[in-house]
Amino acid sequence: MAAPVRLLGALGLALAAGALATGGPSCGTDAVGVDACRRIEAKRCEVAPTCSADYKDVDACNDYFRDQCLHGIENADRSPSDSDVKGCVDAIAKAAECAKSGAKTLVECAGHPDLVQSAPPTLTPCEAITKSPDLMAACAFLAKPVVDAGVLTDAPSEASDGAGGGGGASSSSSSSSASSSSSSSSAASSSSAGGAGGGGGAGGA
Repeated sequence: MAAPVRLLGALGLALAAGALATGGPSCGTDAVGVDACRRIEAKRCEVAPTCSADYKDVDACNDYFRDQCLHGIENADRSPSDSDVKGCVDAIAKAAECAKSGAKTLVECAGHPDLVQSAPPTLTPCEAITKSPDLMAACAFLAKPVVDAGVLTDAPSEASDGAGGGGGASSSSSSSSASSSSSSSSAASSSSAGGAGGGGGAGGA
């Protein structure tokens, strides 16, 4: 069963269809960033008409997200500060300016907002506004971080295995490191599985 929208549902659908209702549980006490969600989505609703005439009903967009934001932001582990929210709103405004300038991609636009490392170089200003605001660095806190359990950063090197009388200490250190890595991998795997039920990413919506 699909997880309910928490912040970044589908802006395109919401605006094109007016206030589109979506299924989901009623608001609970665990909602994080309700006000932050409303402020960020209000900015997206405001600038979305820059991208398409389908998004002209800004009032309907705001009405839709006023309720949807009762679920809070997708990343429930992060309670955004006022400066976090302002930074994200400013990044969305910069993306809108890039769209108005006719820039085909954000990276080719002078004064574009910083992007996260994983953002594709082909990301357009309107994609950042209506679909994936979390690909802008200032808005990255919206999405739940992805945990990669497959990388062991503390694996012992071959050089540590041997020289002189330090063999015993090296072997003990390697064993301890391997045990620590195994525990860390198990915990990360569990965390990743638990977070899989988070909301959709920056749906333009």
